[in-house]
Amino acid sequence: MSRTVSPPPRSRPPGRTRRSWWGNPYTRFGIIIFGLIAVMVVVLTVWVPGFSWWGLLLAWLVVINGITIVVYRYDKRIAGGSQTRVPELILQLLAAAGGSPAAYVAMFMIEPRHKTQKRSFQLVYWAIVAVQVVLLVGLAGYWLGVF
Repeated sequence: MSRTVSPPPRSRPPGRTRRSWWGNPYTRFGIIIFGLIAVMVVVLTVWVPGFSWWGLLLAWLVVINGITIVVYRYDKRIAGGSQTRVPELILQLLAAAGGSPAAYVAMFMIEPRHKTQKRSFQLVYWAIVAVQVVLLVGLAGYWLGVF
């Protein structure tokens, strides 16, 4: 009978600690924000009689824009403190998901200069807006029979 010897347990390199998946701000803010959006859209569509795709689209736009303003305001409020800020990717995903009007209001009108001085953020934001405008014009043209 031969005995097999199991290898010793692998250890982490020194200085590297195990982080919880919840410790990642992208994961944490992404799950909270987009989970809240999904729940609110479902609640709105269930409470609105005569469900339709237009109703779902309207519910999505109302919820995503409301959440976008709240998240941008939260990020502005904690800026400069010791709390973890909302990652820029999450802010940009909110704008891309339909919250670009609320992002504009939060950046330039409510309390000016939130993310307005950072050129890389502005470049991505305005690229998102440009793509959304092109899509809306294309959809409107298709729906009206122009294209």
